[in-house]
Amino acid sequence: MREVYIYPTHNPEKDKTGNNYILFFHNAFKRKHLVKNRFGRFGMLGLFFNLSAEVFIFHWVDLIIAKQKGLLQSVLFLLGVALLKLMGKKVVWVLHNKKPHRSKSRIALLCMSYIAKRSDVVITHSNEGLSYVEEMYGEAVKERTFYIPHPVYTSRMFPSKEIVWDIIVWGTIERYKNILPFIELVRKNEELRKLKILICGKCPDPEYGKLIKERKTNNITFLDEFLQEEQLIDFIAQSKVILFTYRLDSVLSSGALVYSLNFNKRIVGPYGGAFKDLQPIVSCYKNFEDIAHIECDGAVEVDLIGAYVRDNTWEVLPDKIDSLL
Repeated sequence: MREVYIYPTHNPEKDKTGNNYILFFHNAFKRKHLVKNRFGRFGMLGLFFNLSAEVFIFHWVDLIIAKQKGLLQSVLFLLGVALLKLMGKKVVWVLHNKKPHRSKSRIALLCMSYIAKRSDVVITHSNEGLSYVEEMYGEAVKERTFYIPHPVYTSRMFPSKEIVWDIIVWGTIERYKNILPFIELVRKNEELRKLKILICGKCPDPEYGKLIKERKTNNITFLDEFLQEEQLIDFIAQSKVILFTYRLDSVLSSGALVYSLNFNKRIVGPYGGAFKDLQPIVSCYKNFEDIAHIECDGAVEVDLIGAYVRDNTWEVLPDKIDSLL
């Protein structure tokens, strides 16, 4: 049993996104190791109160600058990683995105480059992450980078219900997810305007949410609200196709994609990152305009979905990372 420190910690009072990735990650390691988390509420400062740990795992270092007192926290992160290397600690970086979704911060990119070159192991949840690391940080970092598929959130398979929607687009409504361009595509395409489309999820940008409401067509229902899990399950179960419209300039993997597997639904997404990895479970489009040719009644790869759900659980994730260390 190892002592492990994981950043960030999960704080249910602050985390209102509904993304349970970091909670599940912590819980998986708690079943195998002693997870150190003294003063986790102080952000990156907590790192210095847990130096007795043997392994230090970092997620989303590109977001440190966007947190409260982000510049100070970024400095603490850079100093902390340097100290860990001096102490001979094992450093693991889980690479989720190519770059921040919402900003072009040079400090965010510095934090990513800094830990890439100082990590003992880099984990990515998409094969594209391997080539991206080589391109950005060099061959030496690529040799320490490994692909581990994103774990599924549950082994439970949700049955389909009476269909209400032809297409569902779900999750937090962010600009990088191309929601507005998708609506413009619907406006221009007669076939898409015949489909019943649900776009659901909280939009944290009021201006963007207003534009969506103004531009949406009559066949689109837009629910700008945080969805409780049971409500989300109902919406997906009542839909034929789960559509992802993400830009690929920042995205490598998607928790929403993995969450969607448990519904045995047809999934459509862009040709890149984890979407590309999951072909033919995911039907990928190379050009955004190809979304107009979605086959809502296409076949679902039930056997392949079942195999992914069976083989990629949170319970086995710590063993996979331990084997790399």
